[in-house]
Amino acid sequence: MESKKSANSTLSFSGQLARIVAGVFLLGLLSACGGGKTGSNIAVLDLDKLAEDTGYVQEIRGKITEMQDDLKSKLSAMEEQLNTQIKNKREEIGKNPSDKQKEEMAKIMKHARIQMQQARAQINNAMKKQSMSLVTQLHDLVRPIAREIAHKRGMSIILLSNDSVLLDYSADSDITTEVTQEVMKRKALPAEKADKENKAPADSAPAEVKPAESSNAG
Repeated sequence: MESKKSANSTLSFSGQLARIVAGVFLLGLLSACGGGKTGSNIAVLDLDKLAEDTGYVQEIRGKITEMQDDLKSKLSAMEEQLNTQIKNKREEIGKNPSDKQKEEMAKIMKHARIQMQQARAQINNAMKKQSMSLVTQLHDLVRPIAREIAHKRGMSIILLSNDSVLLDYSADSDITTEVTQEVMKRKALPAEKADKENKAPADSAPAEVKPAESSNAG
């Protein structure tokens, strides 16, 4: 059940990547291009469409799914190990445990729950870091290209059509096609670079299972 929730959460996160980029992308472009001529035209970029057309969305979904499957496998192994510890302890204390043994068993089960919760949180954080790393790669790739194309057309400010601030704009202001073509020409999709530089970090795997401290059965 938890694995299914994790998968849905990850896919949902992937589907919102362009909107995540929009938030960090807008301020950077305004800062980089704001020094242009006063009264110059405003360029508009559809980052959602660019991400789809360049294959970036498909790339990141694939990378996230690959990482997710690996971490889910490690989590399942950890859960199985914890369940084995609990089963062995139950067999050790028998069918008629003393009050002290019952208390000890409760502590072991609580310890196991905490370990699983920590592992799931660790995995979620690792997934978010990986996704944001790929988002940053797209941002770093598109920003200078968009700025270059906008400047060639005499535009000093670039806005995202995905942003809620824009109500309407002229087709002449749209530089999405040109930027997309240039990105494709350079064949430098961020997901390819991230695949080499942003493998799952060592701390993304669930921590090693450690048995709960227990006192001698009385």
